[in-house]
Amino acid sequence: MFWWHRRQGRLYRRFYGFTLLVVLASVGVAFFIANRGHLQQFRDHFVHVGTGVAQLAADQLAPLVGGDRAALQSSANGLADRLGARVAVFGPDRRPLLTSGEPMPVPPAAEFDEAARDGSAIGHGMGQGHWVLVPMRSGGSVRGYLQGGIVRRFEPPSFWRAASSFALVLILVALFMVPATRGVTRPLEQLTESIRRFGAGDFSHRVPVRGHDEIAKLAAAMNEMAERLSTVLHTQRELLANVSHELRSPLARIEVALELARGQANPVGPLDAIADDMNELSRLIDDVLATSRLELRPESARPARLSIGELIEDARRHTLAAGLASTRLTLELAPDLPEAMADGELCAHALRNLLDNARKHTPEGTAIVLGAVQQRDRIRLFVRDAGPGLPAEELPRLFEPFYRPDASRTRASGGGAGLGLSLVRRIAELHGAEPEVKSAPGEGTLFSFTVPVAVDPGGPAGLGSGTA
Repeated sequence: MFWWHRRQGRLYRRFYGFTLLVVLASVGVAFFIANRGHLQQFRDHFVHVGTGVAQLAADQLAPLVGGDRAALQSSANGLADRLGARVAVFGPDRRPLLTSGEPMPVPPAAEFDEAARDGSAIGHGMGQGHWVLVPMRSGGSVRGYLQGGIVRRFEPPSFWRAASSFALVLILVALFMVPATRGVTRPLEQLTESIRRFGAGDFSHRVPVRGHDEIAKLAAAMNEMAERLSTVLHTQRELLANVSHELRSPLARIEVALELARGQANPVGPLDAIADDMNELSRLIDDVLATSRLELRPESARPARLSIGELIEDARRHTLAAGLASTRLTLELAPDLPEAMADGELCAHALRNLLDNARKHTPEGTAIVLGAVQQRDRIRLFVRDAGPGLPAEELPRLFEPFYRPDASRTRASGGGAGLGLSLVRRIAELHGAEPEVKSAPGEGTLFSFTVPVAVDPGGPAGLGSGTA
């Protein structure tokens, strides 16, 4: 058995040893208290009975003190035999007169004084048992003292039975603690092994979850962590693969445009194509950096009080600079909009992505609407276009990373890497709500997301309603 314990881990041995020590101490204290109580009861019984018997014996021997010494000795021997005790007689001057049975230590003067004052005194000698000392009175005067005692010390009759029960309890506790201790330490060992596997990159592994205790909750949390890490790593790999593919196309076009530019006296067309491709590369890099930052460090979002009018104006300027005609962009800004509590940089990035998506997917000459409206304690930012629209079955997947409807997979139709809308969703989630899309074939598309209204120190601000 000890060999089996040594094979277990250090935590198992520490837990087992500590628990066994606590049980041992608890049972030992209980045993001591119980036996101390029995001992006190036995002592009290001895004092009560022994004092009464000694007093009766003293009354019997008192008339003989000072008389025939042989008669006194004979009577003392008879008492000792009948009572199975030891007897000693002292004179009124407290000097020993005789003893019967094994000798007892002479009581100290304090016990003689106590016996004379209280009628009895209890004493004991080291290894010599206990005794009762009583005065022998006759005619109102003390004729001497009688000392009666037993050979053994005060011990409860059930001492060995209690001691054997104590040992049996310890053995049973030690045996039953093995599965109990193993039940506590085994899940921890499994958690340790799972952490090693996670550290080695095996995020498909899952920790067994049994029960509903704290260890089970820890195992469930570790499984959630593994799932999250697996998703992040999968996203990063997919991001790397897609971005690598998307980078090849504009770089190849730039290379072709440069070759064409070298052979032309006025290379305006190739240079414009290079500028377009450079803008596409810049947008792709911005989306990749923003996506990676929000996936790996979502706490990097820094909400602050934000003017909706300034946010809308910044998005308008950026879109016009990207090549959208000013006649195609219309603003719909509700009056008296309160300030928002949002990350201005992220919200601006989301609006630019929505506007760029609308510019790519709407025919020339159609209008694009950029606006904001208050809905109770949130402000909805939206972009609406008059493009061809999308079928209902494609709407649920629009915000998935790298998903692009079939109609937008080529450069001619404005295709991209498929990161823009997924980034919009992540930014919207960081501000407390999912983005929304409304579209139908031939009716255009509306994308929107909401941000919370900034609350003034004096109370709630910006209560109202509206629709986009």
